[in-house]
Amino acid sequence: MVEMSGLPYEEVEFTLFNTIGQLIKRDVSDYGTGTLVRRLDYGQLPSAVYTLRIRAGEATKYVKVVIER
Repeated sequence: MVEMSGLPYEEVEFTLFNTIGQLIKRDVSDYGTGTLVRRLDYGQLPSAVYTLRIRAGEATKYVKVVIER
C-alpha cells in the first residue's frame, strides 16, 4: 500500500521494473487533492526484487519491492 501527501498534481505515476530494467506494470492515479492512498496489486508476479518508480510532477522516488512466495 502506498500513502502519500504533498503538493497536488494532476496525477501520480507508479511504474514497476524488474532487475534488468524492463517495464512490468504502469499505473496512474489522480493526485489533485495532494493526498493518496493506493493499494498496488502485484500478487500475480513471480518472486523477485523489483524497483517501483513513483513520479508526481517533477518529483521522483524509487522504492525496492520484494515479492516472496
